[in-house]
Amino acid sequence: MREVAAGSRSRATSMSRRSERFAPESHPTSERRGMRVSIGRACAEAPTPTPETDLTRRRLKLTFPEQLIQEPIVYTLGKRFDVVTNIRRADVRETTGWIVMEVSGTEQRLDEARRHLEGLGVRVDDLEAYLE
Repeated sequence: MREVAAGSRSRATSMSRRSERFAPESHPTSERRGMRVSIGRACAEAPTPTPETDLTRRRLKLTFPEQLIQEPIVYTLGKRFDVVTNIRRADVRETTGWIVMEVSGTEQRLDEARRHLEGLGVRVDDLEAYLE
């Protein structure tokens, strides 16, 4: 029992040292009801969206030929083209497969990713065209 109490004291001491390091004088915080709340940047300082930073989301259906079934195509899209992929539905079998997915990124990156897929032999259908 004594060992537990001693361990608790040392943990409490280290916690108080941590809170001293992040005191309001050294960190941009404000006190409210005994809790620190971080103060973010003002709205006037927020960056203005540009074509390079403005993200777009597209919903696509990818249909794969047999020779590409085992390839990590969705992973490659995310790593190579800096896009975020979200698989919504899929049916992958030994000889064929399809994936319905949302892809988010800049317009330029999404266009590059689509050209890459089509160059590999993947059929790319834009599902927004069917939903409108």
